[in-house]
Amino acid sequence: MCIRDRLFLGPHPFWLGVAFPFGRLDVDRLEALAALTHEIRITPWRALLLAAPQDGAAETATALGGILDHHDIRLKLTACSGVTGCDVGTTDTHADGLAIAGRAAGLLEAVRMVHVSGCAKGCAHPGAADVTLTAREGVYDVALNAAPGGTPWRSGLTPSEAVTAVADLSVEELFRVR
Repeated sequence: MCIRDRLFLGPHPFWLGVAFPFGRLDVDRLEALAALTHEIRITPWRALLLAAPQDGAAETATALGGILDHHDIRLKLTACSGVTGCDVGTTDTHADGLAIAGRAAGLLEAVRMVHVSGCAKGCAHPGAADVTLTAREGVYDVALNAAPGGTPWRSGLTPSEAVTAVADLSVEELFRVR
């Protein structure tokens, strides 16, 4: 069941839940969403609730890149701002995370979380994730069931190589490491 279905009451939705990859939303998208409702509430789960949204709000939110389905695999990704928003980050963590989503759907369906960290600090998620990519000097170390900076399963991978390594990782191999 999708977020949209769970929040519909009667013929029109009373609330529309919308999330965005990595919980990131720019001002233009927020302004477009605000035009669809009289009230927006922020949830602790990196999502927004639009109160009594206008007809077509779900389609507009989706067109803006919003996620309405709570089973969407992109919700299993966390990433810091990376090189685009941090002086310490050396990779485009969001682009690399979305590339993983595009290539590793089966893995993402089976895991709790994949974390892409722009450095060993792990600001977006300092704890262990099922798969953690930690950037250093433009390359990634990939660790399994570890926090950022944990013992690598594969190291010194370019962003493209890291995405491929994660996409090729079998669920059996991941759970064998535990």
